[in-house]
Amino acid sequence: MTPKALARLSAKVARARRSLVRSPREAFTPSPALALFYGSLRRRELLRTANRAGKTTTCAAKLASIMETTPGGRYRGVSVDYPQSRKAMGLKMAEMITPSALVTGCNYNQTRGWSHNLIRLKNGASMQIMNNTQDPQSFEGDALDGLWFDEPPKQQNWLPNVSRLVDRSGFLWVSATMVGRPIKWFRQIAEAEGSPWRQHVVNFSKETCPWYTDVQIASWLAEAKAAPWEYEQRINAAWEGVATGRRYTGYTDASIIPGLPPGRWELGVGIDHGEGGGNQVAVLVAWDPVGKKMILIDEYISEGPTTIEQDARGIRLMLERWGWGPGNVTDWRGDTNSAGKGRVGFTVNDLLGRALGVRINTPDKRSVETGEFLVNLALLQGRLQVLKGLVAVDETMRYYDGTEEYKHTSDAIRYLAKGILASWDLSKIGRLYWR
Repeated sequence: MTPKALARLSAKVARARRSLVRSPREAFTPSPALALFYGSLRRRELLRTANRAGKTTTCAAKLASIMETTPGGRYRGVSVDYPQSRKAMGLKMAEMITPSALVTGCNYNQTRGWSHNLIRLKNGASMQIMNNTQDPQSFEGDALDGLWFDEPPKQQNWLPNVSRLVDRSGFLWVSATMVGRPIKWFRQIAEAEGSPWRQHVVNFSKETCPWYTDVQIASWLAEAKAAPWEYEQRINAAWEGVATGRRYTGYTDASIIPGLPPGRWELGVGIDHGEGGGNQVAVLVAWDPVGKKMILIDEYISEGPTTIEQDARGIRLMLERWGWGPGNVTDWRGDTNSAGKGRVGFTVNDLLGRALGVRINTPDKRSVETGEFLVNLALLQGRLQVLKGLVAVDETMRYYDGTEEYKHTSDAIRYLAKGILASWDLSKIGRLYWR
């Protein structure tokens, strides 16, 4: 390289360094998959992405830009826990905030994070850095222009944070790889009919993560396959993964259908009686005895401890969504008495049946394993399907492993389905499919 060329290169490097001091974001370019979010003014944004897809970096760059151009703005970031708030959210903000924009004494330390967990700019803008392990009451008391959850929020921390946006009509972002337990409550919010949320779903690939080499891409994909229970979430940005040891291995995305097809359907309701929120479950089932097809089409899940009358009202509302009443149901199957739900001399089925004006029969409970085997076999054969939008049924099919969690919904399905599926003689091939 000639001396003149070397001088030109040195000058170019010096200019680049000065530019980065002015604004480190000048060196940042969002991935093609997140460019729409980066340039958007939308108020509700969900970045549902694979690991390493740049969600935290992109949110930090966008928020830093907003803060530096919005004097007096008030913002909050909520991370998973304190270490993560320091080494992920805090670090990314430190990389994206222009150093000269910070007030004197406000700085980032890799060991302690930001001073007082607060980023303060000379223009009066600020950002609180908090985390999901804090008590819900600690999120109260501030009016915010913007809120950013990095990774799935905790349900008990949701409203205490979101309510802070009301006064200033603030924006709300959630950037997350949905690893861990299912968060059906947030999925319902994000995907509700008429929802203001826009989802950016980003998988892990060369197209979405162009900063990685082909070798790095292939290496991470191979590593991720070693944990198949989280592969779909970590690589394809799915809402849920696939649980290991689950009973209903025949349930896949192909088992889910958008609506009830025309046909001559018989109707049944399977009920499991339980105490506490989410434990009283009724599942509405349609089946074709000639074509030997069964579809789970609706569900009632108690939101808290309930009375017989409240359960009856919830089941009626489930039927009314379809324009039906209890008289349209030909088969009712309910669990035996549960402590606290009945009255002396009566079973829960007796009392609930009276409230609905029907007779609720007791299911065959002699073999739980046989009932679950028949349900799984019907799924594998494509004879049992699930209507889209049944949150509790969907989670049960994906995660039920024989333990207490999801058992109430599984039992409600099994009570009604077992006798019908057994009459179809589906099990000639024996236990080959039970795995």
